[in-house]
Amino acid sequence: MLDKILLGLLHYKDLTIYEIKKAIETNIHFFYSSSYGSIHPSIKKLESSKMIIFKNEVENGRNKKIYSITEKGKIEFQNWLLSEINIAKTQEQGVLRLYFLNFLPKPERIAVLKNYHLSLTKELEALANVEKESHEKIKDLKPEFKEIVSYQMTSLDFGINYYTFVIKWYSDLINKIEKGEL
Repeated sequence: MLDKILLGLLHYKDLTIYEIKKAIETNIHFFYSSSYGSIHPSIKKLESSKMIIFKNEVENGRNKKIYSITEKGKIEFQNWLLSEINIAKTQEQGVLRLYFLNFLPKPERIAVLKNYHLSLTKELEALANVEKESHEKIKDLKPEFKEIVSYQMTSLDFGINYYTFVIKWYSDLINKIEKGEL
């Protein structure tokens, strides 16, 4: 999956590994995370398969590699976009923990869930801030970028709706446990 994300980011513009990591942390981390340790091997794999290339540039006395997508990489990326979307198994850590939560005493169960609820709320707030900042930036966009950004904003909307649902779901669960209904 990371290789497709890298191809997608490079489809927008040429980037250094640092810029790729920053783009993932800023724009994609709500639904996919990656480290430099996983980005480097994916970059090497894409390079060896001739889907990306790089050029060396010197900036402020430092060498840096700037990666670009090749025509072969664009075709691979387009084929991936056109392929069937597989249904992924959720890896919701809270639900996994919930499955075994009966092994804790009731007060500790509630504490664990409330802490998780707080973390989810912080994530939702972060998404809401990104949405607010994005709406400000969209106003100044050139028309040719508006369609691109509209799809990115739709993925942001998914994240906001997802966290809103999950927060409510955990609130209801905590209430059931507190009332002795579970």
